[in-house]
Amino acid sequence: MNCTPPQHVTGCLTTIRTTLDLYFPSGVEVPRRPLLVCYPNSGECWDSKTGLWSDPPLPPSVAVTAPAPAPAAAPSTNPNTATVTAAPPLTAAATTTTTPTPAPTPTRLLDQWKQWIVDWQSAGGAQMIGGCCRTDWRHISLIRRATEAQTAQTAAAQTK
Repeated sequence: MNCTPPQHVTGCLTTIRTTLDLYFPSGVEVPRRPLLVCYPNSGECWDSKTGLWSDPPLPPSVAVTAPAPAPAAAPSTNPNTATVTAAPPLTAAATTTTTPTPAPTPTRLLDQWKQWIVDWQSAGGAQMIGGCCRTDWRHISLIRRATEAQTAQTAAAQTK
């Protein structure tokens, strides 16, 4: 799995693992089971209007609302043509019922990565973890430390 937002990786890995269990049941001799590999992106969001990356997600005080539907086009009298109307883009509108919450800082996003890596290894069954878009040495360092800790736990459990 490549360049997936990190908050979606555990669910995707779990689904893939469940599907693999159907095709490669334990106890049945089969060719080598595929490895579960994930290279998530940093979790930041691309803002095409500003041309900048930002921290996800939208604060809880911002709601995404759909604009009013476009008026229907007049039907064509030519049976060989079709009218295609593009839907207007979604817009963000602030609500008045809550106080704005700041978006996560990169440090808080990195703190979340610590838990995600554990989840990818345990619940998701990831056997190889790396990084894609906007990941840097900090992400790779977290992956290495978490992987070393998991390896040490596994080795300790096997020696008992």
